[in-house]
Amino acid sequence: MKKKILYAIIAILIVIQFIPSGRPENNPVDGSDIHEQMDLPGEVSRILKNACYDCHSQKVNYP
Repeated sequence: MKKKILYAIIAILIVIQFIPSGRPENNPVDGSDIHEQMDLPGEVSRILKNACYDCHSQKVNYP
């Protein structure tokens, strides 16, 4: 009996992983964007956008 309950719980947890969740909306950039605070050279701006913006901005690119 305990094994059946354990298997049922495991099965439910596995099925839950395949249910898509809603993604949060991308909010517009607020005044704290470094490009609005400083005049950055083009190369620095490109590196920041490629390396950092996906995680450290409100503009997340989902796969």
